[in-house]
Amino acid sequence: MSTDEDKAIVHRYLDELWNCKNRAVAWRRHRAEDARNTFESVHAAIKDLKITMDDFLADGDQVVVRWTITGIHQGELKGVPPSGQPISWQGLTRIRLSNGKIVSDEHFSDLLEVMTNTS
Repeated sequence: MSTDEDKAIVHRYLDELWNCKNRAVAWRRHRAEDARNTFESVHAAIKDLKITMDDFLADGDQVVVRWTITGIHQGELKGVPPSGQPISWQGLTRIRLSNGKIVSDEHFSDLLEVMTNTS
């Protein structure tokens, strides 16, 4: 597959997972309970959650995405009580594909920034 096709697959995956709140995508991709809990807790904590995919970098079988999440902090998030204020943070996701299928994904973000700016 081309890098453009890989980028499109990753874009659809992240959009379905975060913007559309498609639990089936989360459950199919993430069999680990902690990943499912993260998905549920972030969606519960942030009203009107929206992920914007800012940059894509593809090389070989990997795609890296720089993203921004925004919304309203309405529930506890990693121990921080709800502020009712707008919230925004950035992170990276690295996804490896094989024959057009996602075989692994890793998410990196600085939640310290979120925790110190929402309280």
